[in-house]
This record gives sequence, C-alpha cells and structure tokens, in this order.
Amino acid sequence: MKRHFLVVLFVLAALALTGCGTAYRTSMDQRSFGQQKDDALIEATVKKELVADDTVKALDIAVFSFLGKVYLVGEYESVAQVDKATALAKATEGVRTVIASLLPKKDDPECGWTDNVALEAKVKTSLVGDESISATNIEVESVQCNVVLLGLVAYKEIIPKAVRHAKGVESVRSVRSYLQVYNQ
Repeated sequence: MKRHFLVVLFVLAALALTGCGTAYRTSMDQRSFGQQKDDALIEATVKKELVADDTVKALDIAVFSFLGKVYLVGEYESVAQVDKATALAKATEGVRTVIASLLPKKDDPECGWTDNVALEAKVKTSLVGDESISATNIEVESVQCNVVLLGLVAYKEIIPKAVRHAKGVESVRSVRSYLQVYNQ
C-alpha cells in the first residue's frame, strides 16, 4: 500500500512539474486520467534516466509521452548522445516507440535560448487565439527557431490549422508536427 501511495504521489508531482497538474488541463486532455498518469510516469522516468547518464546532456533534450509513444526533442553534440538517449527511452517500462526530433547543437547568434522561448510563447498565443483549437492539448517546443508541435487532438482538421498558426509566427524557420488524432 505504501509503495502504491508513493507511486501515485510521484506521478502527481510529475504532472504538476510538467505543467499538466491543473484540473482544467487534465480535464481537457483526450486521454483518460490513467493514460495521463502512465505518460507522466514515462516522461519522468525517461528524464531521470537522461539526467543520470554521463553521455546525454539532459538539459538539451525535452521528453514527451503520449500513449506510450515517447518524443525526444532538442539538440545533441554527438551521435552517441542520440543513440544513448533513444536507448534509455526505449528501455523504459511502458514505452511503445521512441521518436527523436533532435538537431545538431550549434551556436546561432540569430536564434538563442530567449528567441526559442519567445517563439514558443508566440505560437502558443496564436493557438489559444483560435477557438476551434484546444491549445491545452498541444505542446510547443522550439529548437534553433524550428517549432515542434506535439500532442493528441480530437479531430484531424485541427492538425493543419495548428501548423498554419505556427508557420504564421514571425521568425519560425520550420514547423514539424507530431500531432495525432486521439481515437478512443
């Protein structure tokens, strides 16, 4: 019983730390609470494994999980880092598949950390402004001013709309969509 309580506590903490902790966001998610809990546990476990590994630069890689499909988004310094991060994610219990959307790390005076954060905010603001899109279900990451959209949406028509919104934001170099329709 104590172990079960600790697991639930850990998952709830992971949900809160990943921005999924609000009741609104949880209720708007296409996944059941159990699926959200499982994905949050997968994300937390993969992040923990990346941090513990000396090869991987964990701060350069964001981890997302949707129904056991894990996405690694960020930058790498060597192919060994990509291979190790992918292997660690694949070895995590509950992971069905791993998709690495990683770019070689480079110094870019035209697109630094603050530029990426600003782009993420601008894209999210654009998505929120469209009432036909449930923006709480869409994660936005920017790497070298290239935007990655991730998440589960209710209808296939939402995906091209979300991509158009992201492409319409000034300074966005490219948009990669990993949005998928959730079929219950």
